[in-house]
Amino acid sequence: MKRFLLFILLATSVFSCKNDDKKQDNNNNAFVRSLKENKVGNSGLTVSLPADYTVREKGGEDFKVYYLMPADTTILPAFAGGIYIGVSPSEFPPNGSNCKTDSLKSKLLDGEPQWKKFSCDSSLFIQTIIDHNNTKIHAFGKGKTEADLKKVLDIYSTLKKS
Repeated sequence: MKRFLLFILLATSVFSCKNDDKKQDNNNNAFVRSLKENKVGNSGLTVSLPADYTVREKGGEDFKVYYLMPADTTILPAFAGGIYIGVSPSEFPPNGSNCKTDSLKSKLLDGEPQWKKFSCDSSLFIQTIIDHNNTKIHAFGKGKTEADLKKVLDIYSTLKKS
């Protein structure tokens, strides 16, 4: 009888975990499905963003930076990002001495590069640098929570050649 109860408990636990994973995937897929495709300047790339976000371009002679942020600049976003495209990217250092550094993998264009993650006080920051078509891309983003940071990574997973 004890073994039977243990089996029922384990089966219920596994089923519950699988349902939680499905709920999380469905929530994530709902977010990704809600995104709208945007051109990334004249880079030949597109990225999908929330309807109230836009791509803002800044740059110089040999580089461009495309900021992914709310269209309304008076809003302090829960998450935002940027894409540097040029010849000499450089990583951003952590913005404090008490930041924890970690790494993760997530989709970006045709690969799944290693992302550096900084957890600092009340904010999270990610970045990666990749080679793409004889140029460098430095993708970066920030969020207030892990869920916000996941949204940034989901947005970057939509980056593609147009």
